[in-house]
Amino acid sequence: MTLSEDISQRGTILVVDDSKDSVRLLTTLLHQHGYTVRFALDGLSALKFAQSSPPELILFDIMLPDISGYEVCERLQAHDATRHIPIIFLSALIEPLDKVKAFRIGGSDYLTKPYHEAEALARVKLHVNIARLQKQLRQQIQRYETLEQAVFEGIILVENGDICDVNHSFCEMLGVEASNLFGRRVVELVAPLYQEQFLLWLESTTKESIEIRFSRADGTCLITEIRGKSLEHFGQQAEVIAIRDMTVNKELEQENRAMRLSLGDRVKFGELVGKSARMQTVYERVLRAANSEYPVLILGETGTGKELVAREIHRMSQREQHPFLAVNCGALPESLFESLMFGYKKGAFTGADRDQDGFFDRVGCGTLFLDEVGELTPEQQVKLLRVLQDGEYTPIGGTRRKANARIMAATNRDLDQLRHEKKFRDDFFYRINILSITLPPLRERKEDLPLLIGHIFEQEGCSDLLLPSNVRYALIAYDWPGNVRELQAELKQYLVSRELSPRILIAPAGTRRSAEALHLPDAVFALERQLISAALEQTGGERSRAAQLLGIDRKTLYRKLKEYEFE
Repeated sequence: MTLSEDISQRGTILVVDDSKDSVRLLTTLLHQHGYTVRFALDGLSALKFAQSSPPELILFDIMLPDISGYEVCERLQAHDATRHIPIIFLSALIEPLDKVKAFRIGGSDYLTKPYHEAEALARVKLHVNIARLQKQLRQQIQRYETLEQAVFEGIILVENGDICDVNHSFCEMLGVEASNLFGRRVVELVAPLYQEQFLLWLESTTKESIEIRFSRADGTCLITEIRGKSLEHFGQQAEVIAIRDMTVNKELEQENRAMRLSLGDRVKFGELVGKSARMQTVYERVLRAANSEYPVLILGETGTGKELVAREIHRMSQREQHPFLAVNCGALPESLFESLMFGYKKGAFTGADRDQDGFFDRVGCGTLFLDEVGELTPEQQVKLLRVLQDGEYTPIGGTRRKANARIMAATNRDLDQLRHEKKFRDDFFYRINILSITLPPLRERKEDLPLLIGHIFEQEGCSDLLLPSNVRYALIAYDWPGNVRELQAELKQYLVSRELSPRILIAPAGTRRSAEALHLPDAVFALERQLISAALEQTGGERSRAAQLLGIDRKTLYRKLKEYEFE
């Protein structure tokens, strides 16, 4: 069956809603477009049906009379037979945290009631098609696991690290002739970042399945899963390596991830939180950096999350399986810089009684994160510049080694000013500033404060809805010179003491405003409007709940909405 034929066929959809009217509307709509529809009015019935006759897709109301749609989703995710069923949640709940929870527990999509019929149909078709593609890939992987020695897999026979024989499938994978492979070192075919890992695997006795990337003849990367087996070949110890091409699977995973990220404004990106325009720009730059191998320079004030961004780039890159090593450049003594960074050999100097790995040795093919890079002296910059230019470094008393690490750097200092003062070398700056990401201070993205507060409270296992309105007012009014790090510390302290720090309370109009900006009527007007806007955003526009959060009655809220010209 071809892909187009498969997609053109309509499948079975399970509609779960305790409202018979909603079930009737959805059933009619889906029937009209060729789908077979089953329905359930409660969570347990839906669970029973899905487990006995798994549908191709489930449309789930969150609020059900017995157990919630969230709980049903979690139970389905716990079983192999049902965990791959795409689930689209239907709900009038529009708070960001509700949507985040839906995706976190395994939901595929989220439709807010009321919804347009065309949008609902489009999303149903999209997720049915994706599920079918994923099912095809799962079936393909299962066949590969069953037929481990099948000729459709690439096969290499290796003796002492040299290629003795290959099959036709492997030649097709790499786009090379077999005659050009015989006698070559097998590690030469592996992408540089994976050569060290491959050699360790080749020397191991277990030969467990791992992901390795090969370099094709056209310069592109072949993503594979390899397995191996040791045997005797004409009296010599040899290794048979089976190579499975997983490129399509990985590309589909990346496409699915990109598609999910594109469903509206992102409120969370890995461990980064915020839906402001400034943060959307940061997310886009993180994606670009993750798909690149160039050095990255991350700029931002203290506490804005520079290391968090670096870790997110590493996590999304092809170096994810390799180490991430953060180095505080401000804490590196000048006299120990080379031995810490590049390592040394036994006997290289007095006291060197053993070999010592440096940071580049320890990180291998991973990511070396140079935090506070603006604290490096010009002399230290020169030593790192050689690594960036030549891709090599020399341990003290040793011989040259290849540097395989990706460099990321971060600073809260003004590098242009340091360059002007001749404290930061231009050539080093140009080498580390290929890709740059500037993180906004918290005072410039205050619309993200409700999300950040909710996220931090969620991490601590409690709800931010318990915050009194006067506390919320003070948190939003403050300008947070220490940024997210200061906010985290303040909220954790509040959870223990139920009191805000004096600096928060005595600076309600913002810690960085000038005296002219503290004109009381203007400040009150601006802050009241900001608080009302934040409350409406957090409650999804539900004015009754917003009034409750603000500690005022509905009548007062309506009057202020009119006064402040809210739409």
